[in-house]
Amino acid sequence: MSLELAEKLSDALIKIASLSPGDNALARSIAKNALLDALVGVDEEILRLETENRCLSHEKKQLEKYLCQKTM
Repeated sequence: MSLELAEKLSDALIKIASLSPGDNALARSIAKNALLDALVGVDEEILRLETENRCLSHEKKQLEKYLCQKTM
C-alpha cells in the first residue's frame, strides 16, 4: 500500500472517529466521502496488484518452460 493511500485511510478514520452524535449532516458527509475516496484508492491498488500478479505468474511459467527446455 502506498504512503499516500495509507495517509488517506488514516485521515478518513480520524474524521470518522472525531464525529460525535450531535454533529450535523455536513460533518458526517465529509467523513463518509473521505472514507469512500480512500476505499476507491484501496480498490485501485488491489486491481493493480492483481494485474501485476498475473503478469508475474505468466513470466514465471515462461521461465519454467525455458529452463525445462534448456535442461533437456
